[in-house]
Amino acid sequence: MFLKLEESNDCEYDFLEIYDGVRKEEAKRINKLCGTSLPSQVVSAGSSLLVRFRTDFSVVSKGFRLQFRQTGEL
Repeated sequence: MFLKLEESNDCEYDFLEIYDGVRKEEAKRINKLCGTSLPSQVVSAGSSLLVRFRTDFSVVSKGFRLQFRQTGEL
């Protein structure tokens, strides 16, 4: 994953959130990302991940690129 999002304390302006499953549930949030630091590998418990991107539109950049790989059986 290449990440280039606006950096801030607590990712308050632009961020990318990853949830295990198809719903935005705080208990199932795997990661909240901003800045340019690459996350560790993200693995879902099932067959779905929810990726949520939020921006405050104040700084414009290219954003992020996401790559995924299916492992195991469906």
